[in-house]
Amino acid sequence: MNRPLSVIQMDLDNFKGINDSFGHDAGDRVLFRAAGIISQALRGEDVAGRVGGEEFCAVLPGANLEQAAMIAERIRARIHEENITITDAITLNISASFGVSCQQRVKSDPLTVTTNGLILIHLAYSGLASAITPAFRFCFSR
Repeated sequence: MNRPLSVIQMDLDNFKGINDSFGHDAGDRVLFRAAGIISQALRGEDVAGRVGGEEFCAVLPGANLEQAAMIAERIRARIHEENITITDAITLNISASFGVSCQQRVKSDPLTVTTNGLILIHLAYSGLASAITPAFRFCFSR
């Protein structure tokens, strides 16, 4: 295969605080809604899933870095706009941090692309949560 493969790593911001403040049922509602938003924002050939806790990963075959960043921004905006009803009196707004990486010519190593996305998520936690900026875009060629 000689086409790009991009990965978007997503981590819901302050998720532990939601569980601690409102309980695990509220956390489950947040996860369920975030998963729905992610699924609706992807293209038909893309695949996404929850990879642990409040972390999600989307694999975008054939998407270059610019296309992947646009999809990540679409997901970020939709998550940010979402109001999640916890009870009649409590509605939450959530945000997420993203890492976007791309391997221009995939041979057989999508794990490297995913690892780069995880590294970018950790960079996001250094103070730029809920942002997708050029600093969070990373691409390499083989």
